[in-house]
Parts: sequence; structure tokens; C-alpha cells
Amino acid sequence: MEPVGSRGVAARVSPNRRLEPGEHVVLGEIEGPATVRHIWMTFPPAPPEVMRALAFEVFYDSAAEPSISLLALDFFSMPLGRPVDYASVLTAAQEGRGFNAFFPMPIRGSARFELTNLSQRVVSFYYQTDYTMEPDLDPGDGYLHVSWRRENPTTMLEDFTIVDGIAGPGRFLGCSIGVRVLDQGDWYGEGEVKVFRDGGDAFPTICGTGLEDYVGTAWTMGAHAAPYAGSPLEVRGPDTGRQPDLLSFYRWHVLDPIMFESELRITIQQIGAVRFAVGDEARFEA
Repeated sequence: MEPVGSRGVAARVSPNRRLEPGEHVVLGEIEGPATVRHIWMTFPPAPPEVMRALAFEVFYDSAAEPSISLLALDFFSMPLGRPVDYASVLTAAQEGRGFNAFFPMPIRGSARFELTNLSQRVVSFYYQTDYTMEPDLDPGDGYLHVSWRRENPTTMLEDFTIVDGIAGPGRFLGCSIGVRVLDQGDWYGEGEVKVFRDGGDAFPTICGTGLEDYVGTAWTMGAHAAPYAGSPLEVRGPDTGRQPDLLSFYRWHVLDPIMFESELRITIQQIGAVRFAVGDEARFEA
């Protein structure tokens, strides 16, 4: 079925590629006006350092710098290189091996999609991009921008920055974050998520009550998936104790949009929780 006033297109010049170590390829170029509706990828299971070594970038309108630049699995909300089965309204990993993204991506002029194999292993890569050609785009339709950042390790009592330095006007669509728990306290996620809009540095516009509450659950967080927020991955070893070794979560601001006119900064407090009873003075000091 073709949408009124547009033409449905499935762009697949070559459905799969064999990527040598270090190889860089252009997956496709789209001339607008158009809107990307769906991106699908898959590649065979491999160790995490290989699974997350494919770098995905998108360049709009022949720009020298990419507007989307991150690891391919992170684009599909799997930030730790360990695919698991889950589904949300914007991303999904069906059966843990079919990677889907449904972010609307308006294109006024053109867009170029690129991939680089940063691993030391040959990777078989499959992909498809679906988009509609449009007679025109609304001036208010914003481009999709995606960035990647990491702290390894984070610093206790210094807020972790989810996003900063974004110039508006714009809309924060959401985030996907991976956590490696290094200390074995009672709970890693006590920190509040804070949203500072349009220069509000002293007090946040939005201030949450804890990490699990931001994700929509409560009383710590286990593996689960829901349309707008979830934690697909939780890895526990035999000596993990009360905390997991690894976990990931996503949060999509679709029905509760975060809009900003000039700038945006979002952070999460880098604090945890440890309980001490009477007689635990030595453990407290340690």
C-alpha cells in the first residue's frame, strides 16, 4: 500500500556484505525529500568486542561531520554488545538477532549511510533500509541526531552526563545506556535523572527519584521490556552478589516529550546505596 502523496521504497542494492577488518563501506545514499521509516541489520553472533565493533554513521546533506555516529548495536539499544530478545516502540532485537530501528528520519536534501568494521575479524553483514519519498517536508520536521559517549569508569559523586551541549530548538527523543557495576554495594541506581532545559543550571526542569523510576519500574531493576522503557539485559555471575555485573536500559520520550528552545543537558547522579547496621563500623570505614 502506498501512502497518499508519497511512494513506498525499499532500498536494497546489495542485501549483504562481507566486511574485512578495518573495511569501510557506504551502505546507501538517499535523495530527498524523503523519510526513513525502518532500518534492519543483522550479523552472526560473536564475542562482545566484535559485536560492538561495527561503527554506524549517517551524513545529511553532504555535511563533513556525521549527524549519527555510534556503534551499530548501540543504535538498536544494545549498548554492551550482548544481544537479547526484546521489543520497544522505537527499537527491537527480535529473537536477539534481528536488529530493528523505527526512528522517523526526515531527509530534505540527501543522506549517506556508512559502516566501518573496527574489529580484527571478518564480519558477514546484512541490512535493509525502508523509506518513503515525500512531495515535501514540513519545516518543523527535525533531523534525527544520535551521539555516543562513555565514561570508564565513572567517578563517585560526579554526575554522569547523558547528553550536553545540544543547540536548539529540538526534542530529546530518548537514550539507551549500558552499565557495568564495579562495586558490590546494595544498589547501583539510586541517582536522580535531571533535565536542565534552556540554561537552567541551578535547578532542573525535571528531577526524577532514582534510576529504576526513570525506566518506569521500581524497587531496583531486573530484565524486562516495555514499549517506552525497559532493561533488556542483565548479566549475573556466580559471585555477583546483590548487584548484576552488566545491565542495559532504554527510555523513549515519545508520549512525554522533552522540548527545548536553546540548549539541553541531562545528567544522572553517580551515587549508589549501601546499608550499614549497628556493628558494621569496620565495613563502613572500608
